[in-house]
Amino acid sequence: MNQIRICERCKAAFPLDKIRLFHYTKEKDMLVCEDCCKFLKNMDKRIIPSPKTDTKTKIKAEPKPFYKTKYCSRCEYAFKVDINKVDVLRCPYCGKTDRICEKAE
Repeated sequence: MNQIRICERCKAAFPLDKIRLFHYTKEKDMLVCEDCCKFLKNMDKRIIPSPKTDTKTKIKAEPKPFYKTKYCSRCEYAFKVDINKVDVLRCPYCGKTDRICEKAE
């Protein structure tokens, strides 16, 4: 029982023992013949880019968190919120915006 597979690169038919599984991309593996497998391995070695360091790109530091304690009088839920990150202040429990106030400590 001699099984035959087709090489996905050269489209030729080969016996199963001459077919190799080649990791082509992160999502795709290819069934290729031995010759195509050697060729693709050599191509991979030539294509690998050298690591580049870009000194122009700098990551801006986020401002330090500034937490304030808020209170929702609708559901009586107290919570802390970072004022620097919030656009619309909502209660995390009920999702409403109309009855949020500063919590007296």
